[in-house]
Amino acid sequence: MSVTTKESFVDAYLALLDEKDITKISIIDLTQKSQASRQTFYYYFKNLDGLIEWAFENETNKACEKLVQGETWPIASKYYITLLDKLTVLIRSSLYTSKSTFIYSLLSRSVEKFVREYVRISSGNQDKVTEFFYAAVKYLVVGLVFDESKKDAPDYDCVIEFVKQGLLKS
Repeated sequence: MSVTTKESFVDAYLALLDEKDITKISIIDLTQKSQASRQTFYYYFKNLDGLIEWAFENETNKACEKLVQGETWPIASKYYITLLDKLTVLIRSSLYTSKSTFIYSLLSRSVEKFVREYVRISSGNQDKVTEFFYAAVKYLVVGLVFDESKKDAPDYDCVIEFVKQGLLKS
């Protein structure tokens, strides 16, 4: 029952994002939308950030639970894409607001948890792990090149340096 109640709060919050700016949503708005009391909200969450954090954690856990040993990265990543599809309105709504750093950190933790789980269940199959890292680095470089190309004076050396530093930290 508690997961269902929490999910109904998340659904109401996501629906509110179509109506209001993310920084303008209040607990009163949320409880009215979800037709629940404030006491019920506070029973499950400390504040709205707690609700958002739980939403990311819950959806990430669902995606991780669907992973099966031996899956290829493209098949496994579809579980994570489901998470992104559900939370897209939240991610988009946070851009250029005071919530963007908070959402960015939740998304970062979520991606890391999912990738670590994929690597963990694929650890017996080195080809699957290698396939993932090739795909990850390829799309990282492509994304960075596109971002850099938007600048007036692109510096592609910084792309390679960024990737190198990221790989050295791993």
